[in-house]
Amino acid sequence: MLQTPTTFPARHGSHALLKILSAQEEGPVYLAALSGTKKPWVIKTMALQDRRVVDLGPLKAETKRLSRMHSVYLAAVVASPEIESDGGFVMEYVPGKSLAAICERAEDYSELLPPELGLVVAHDAFAAAEFFHAFENAGRVHGNISPHTILVSYSGDVKVAGYRPGSSPLAGAPAHAARDLKPLATLLCDLRFQSFPQELTTFVPRLLEDHVSPEEAVAAVRAFLNDHVPSADQRRRVAGWLEDLFPDHQCDHEAEEDERLLAAGMRMLAPARPVSKRISVFGGTTALLALVGGGALLVAHRGPGQALSQANQVEPVPQAVPARTQPAAQPTPEPLALVPAAPVPTVPVPVAPADPTPIVASHPKPQPDTSGNRPTKLRSEEPPAERLLHAADAAFGAGQRIEAINLGIQALGAGGGIRAHLALGEYYRSLHRYQDALNHYRAVVEVEPENKLATAGVQLLEKKVSPCR
Repeated sequence: MLQTPTTFPARHGSHALLKILSAQEEGPVYLAALSGTKKPWVIKTMALQDRRVVDLGPLKAETKRLSRMHSVYLAAVVASPEIESDGGFVMEYVPGKSLAAICERAEDYSELLPPELGLVVAHDAFAAAEFFHAFENAGRVHGNISPHTILVSYSGDVKVAGYRPGSSPLAGAPAHAARDLKPLATLLCDLRFQSFPQELTTFVPRLLEDHVSPEEAVAAVRAFLNDHVPSADQRRRVAGWLEDLFPDHQCDHEAEEDERLLAAGMRMLAPARPVSKRISVFGGTTALLALVGGGALLVAHRGPGQALSQANQVEPVPQAVPARTQPAAQPTPEPLALVPAAPVPTVPVPVAPADPTPIVASHPKPQPDTSGNRPTKLRSEEPPAERLLHAADAAFGAGQRIEAINLGIQALGAGGGIRAHLALGEYYRSLHRYQDALNHYRAVVEVEPENKLATAGVQLLEKKVSPCR
């Protein structure tokens, strides 16, 4: 079995392990460089307790079968007998993130998934399961489609990985529906969308019905794949949302790091360059001795036999340092005069006031502008939550909905209570962030079950968020 190296990159036969991508129960997953290729690959290892008693025949046979599968919805597998002998296999590297990593980052940032992502994941993952099942008319079952094995690329496409070639394969329509289609439908229902994808509102609950036969489930999936193909614009929107969720500088840093590791791995796998003997084209070796003091030039010529005998007495050049011809001496250029850089003028940057501009009544009573009697004195008498809610309503009325949400959250933290929850429910609903709006309406219902506005919001948004519930 492949042993985890202590340092990276580390050479192992005809490939180099660059870094660990994930540590799974089955075994570590590595980013790797393969000899003869110029792009990164993934090596997934299987947990083999004792290589002497484990039969690697099924692993090699299944990997060979997987290498014949060519689908844009499945991560490609490459046959490699050397790696398979160590209990692993080679798979395509997909630049992007797993659905599990996307959901984790979205939860950390209090973000909801866009409905376009739900459509793309549903279409591409169901297409991968159907291709796997129909390949070579074997009726095989993938059996491991999960958020960790659904890979979303930075271009907005989805591929399914997670192969288990060492395990006993399943086959048949009932197993396909029970192990691939229904788990994928349940996964889609559990995701937190801004609004549940409209294309899935009827199709996904249908798959989860108890009385649906495997044949009916397969027919429903194939009809969905034909009728709801994601457009290029929808995939671009998914890619744009990923760019916002994972900042460009972080993605660029990861790409640069992968390129650096790949270059180091390729240098490690590059064969050593042989050093060849050089013989004079004139059949002998000519030695030139320049006598600078006397101004004379002596030329000594040795015959071919003498040249070869002389060459045999010279110590061999080390293999790692090829012999090179010394370049001719170049004249030393005169130093350049340093030109001082022009001073950069400083531009004063205005600093915005820390507190928001106080809201003044439309017709205030004229009063003398003294230190003890100013308009801001009237605003300071209001509770902080009320002042923040007034500012939030003003921002919402002016079309500044994000600013209204930020002020509403501050008001809630300042003790705004039910009024703040109702305001945030309205603000979020206007942005089609239905799950967030539903959470605030539910918070009101828990305190005031008879609140008609909150009750109506819950009933309306529960249907929009997920038809599976």
